[in-house]
Amino acid sequence: MVASLSQSLDRLNLINPFKRFDYEKLIKKHFWNGNYFFDDLKKWSYIAADANIFPFYFDIIKDKRMLKSALEVVHHASLDLPLPVKYTPKNAPVKFIWSELFMHHYELDTTWTHMGPLYISLLKTVNPALAKKHIKAYTTMIESYKNYPEALTPRGKPFTSQLYHCDQGMLWAANYLTL
Repeated sequence: MVASLSQSLDRLNLINPFKRFDYEKLIKKHFWNGNYFFDDLKKWSYIAADANIFPFYFDIIKDKRMLKSALEVVHHASLDLPLPVKYTPKNAPVKFIWSELFMHHYELDTTWTHMGPLYISLLKTVNPALAKKHIKAYTTMIESYKNYPEALTPRGKPFTSQLYHCDQGMLWAANYLTL
């Protein structure tokens, strides 16, 4: 996010205290393992979709071979099923916020509809056929629910728990409209 902020400050011709850093080089050095980006500096071997979407989406990393590899890893980890995309696989060794106790898997294998279209927009450049399949799945989901749910269970249903029901109509639908 600092890399993106730095780019924005430059575009706006504002003072940029972050300009002196080469974020592309730093991100590659500390997070890229040759096939995908680690989620954090612990460098555990699980796949995190957001770590493999945002460096490309924000145009920090421009290497198309890296993009193709990262998106293939996300796909092979099934983070794009039933719809793109889940943050991490269900068995990822990460601990999320305390509320995860009451909203089991809220940030693990739940599909986040705000990131799915971002993933698909990148996927269109390296695997148009798969991107088209995902766009169709999103269209079907929207038509089925007659809305744009915030989050979906692994079975593709709006996420609910005893204490939480996902928002049924998100403005994140704007990301879908860009596809």
